[in-house]
Amino acid sequence: MTQSLLEQVPWAATAGEIETDDLALVARVLDAIQSGEIATGELPRAAGGFAIVFLRGLLAGEPGMPLVGAALDDLASHGRWPQLAAAARIAGAEEVDSPHAAALLRALGQMGDEAELARVGATLAERDPKRIPARYRLAVARALDSTGSSPELLRPLLHAAADQVSNHGSPADIDLWLELLAVQISDADVEVLTAFFSRLARRDVEIESELELMLLALQEAERPGAVWELARGVAQETGVFPAAVADLAADALVALYGDGVEAAAGDLRRAPRSPEPLAELERIARALQWRPGEFVRTGRNEYWRIDSCDGREVTLVSAVGQRHTEPLDVAKHQLVSPSEWPVRVLFYKEEIRRELRRDPLRVLEDYVRYHPGKLTDLGLRAEFTGQGLLYVDEWDAWLENVRSAIRKGEGGVSYNARSRAFTLGKPKAAVRTSRKPASKKDVSRRAKVVAAQKNRPAAGAGDATTDGRLVLKVDEIPAARTMVDRLRQDIERLDRELRIEIPRKLETAAAHGDLRENAEYDAAKQRKAHVENMLQQLLPRLQAVADIDGVRCAVDQASVLRSARIQDLPDGPEQVIHLVPNELSDPERSFVSVGSPLGRSLNRRRVGEVIEFELPDGLRKVRILAVGTFGEDP
Repeated sequence: MTQSLLEQVPWAATAGEIETDDLALVARVLDAIQSGEIATGELPRAAGGFAIVFLRGLLAGEPGMPLVGAALDDLASHGRWPQLAAAARIAGAEEVDSPHAAALLRALGQMGDEAELARVGATLAERDPKRIPARYRLAVARALDSTGSSPELLRPLLHAAADQVSNHGSPADIDLWLELLAVQISDADVEVLTAFFSRLARRDVEIESELELMLLALQEAERPGAVWELARGVAQETGVFPAAVADLAADALVALYGDGVEAAAGDLRRAPRSPEPLAELERIARALQWRPGEFVRTGRNEYWRIDSCDGREVTLVSAVGQRHTEPLDVAKHQLVSPSEWPVRVLFYKEEIRRELRRDPLRVLEDYVRYHPGKLTDLGLRAEFTGQGLLYVDEWDAWLENVRSAIRKGEGGVSYNARSRAFTLGKPKAAVRTSRKPASKKDVSRRAKVVAAQKNRPAAGAGDATTDGRLVLKVDEIPAARTMVDRLRQDIERLDRELRIEIPRKLETAAAHGDLRENAEYDAAKQRKAHVENMLQQLLPRLQAVADIDGVRCAVDQASVLRSARIQDLPDGPEQVIHLVPNELSDPERSFVSVGSPLGRSLNRRRVGEVIEFELPDGLRKVRILAVGTFGEDP
């Protein structure tokens, strides 16, 4: 049997004479040798045809790879494409990291077998598009597109083919690559397209019409940001900025920013006719980035609002209304987010305080919608200052809680029935952030506050004195202790960051060179100011709880750090609230500040008493049903 198989193979046939069926026999011989049915010594020695050379190369393993490659090249030189495909498969062209994948892809492409080319190409592209040899990536992409493959597979392959096509591709290849990419174009393609057109320009290939077509594809895909970035990027890289491209970029700006950029869009349309179109383009780009309403920081605590900017000069307005114009300096005028607390405090604090007295709910609604950060330093009580960052899908529910708290008297805006006006809690004293690193004295103060909390003597949360009154001990109230521990941990974490981590980052950043253009150094400085501000907020909160230790109250008396069950009269629902200092209130957790209308009315009142107080909606009347340990249901 084995001898008959060996006799059937045309060992003397050359690459120009070998047939596909002959290669199938070679594959059977290879399997027989690998299974031990045929010994390599039985192979013919004198024959020097394609089959024996190819088989000996396969049997040699890694050292035989050059011999196999030469045999495949011999088939290609004779145009024997079916035989080349068969031989490449026998050589393992479809295996991972096979060096013969190019031979198989070339044969399939020459045969016009799109389905098989797409199948093999998809297998290789799924592992890594770069496994496909560069000169065959576009052909595989065309086959994948013709067979309806997913864009998720086609896009990475086109990106991988960009270098080869732009550097060595024919005009037909360039058109095909752009056509395939335009079908599913997205923002992710902008960087690749910019580099693609840049390489074409270096080859002196005309790119204006092709660039316009890709911009139109992005416009149809409703990607105005990508239109602007591609037009600007290609202009910067190649100097190509024709009128048609400028018009598309101007339309994109209006779609992005609205009618507020009509002037910049008009300048952009005229830019190609200016003496220096690229310089004009850069000026417009700067004007868009430093546009009116944005905020800049020109020093550690020097914040300004942009009133106008033409890309060369910028007009700045300070928090107290001072206005001046100066040359725009990209390094000096650092853009900051208006949600950052220094900007909010400087530019919105007094205005919001005035408006809150007129219509607090409307102002709170507008403020939370456009400034979804902590509502600090606005003169509001703790129910509002304790809120964390809010996302767009959370603010409606939160605001409804605020409205409900105000109506029930649990919020920080109280209503005076006599004057018929809303009043605010006492504003916090302004704290000036030191321009110098945290001193040892500051560190010592923080350490003392934390240590004082840790070292307080233990006592029962309900320990009674000789006159039958309770002495409140924070460490013996589980919910209060948890709250204090969380505050203490936050303070210790921030203190460590301020003393150790941030100085280390500043030192590392300073070693990189010029501090005027050192983003890492600026980020560390901003983080330092933020941490100092957080500590200045947390320390008073921790101290406020510490000051409660030793407060005495009757067993049946509502007091700070005690919980009470109340009922709205005449027949309203029951509710459990927990009385806390102003700094710790949180309506969502039923932590009611003793400074709010409800908390102020309940404080020091006993079980069974009926309390009345004025609210925006009118008079509210509640009865105290029970009092008990803080954080628990009485």
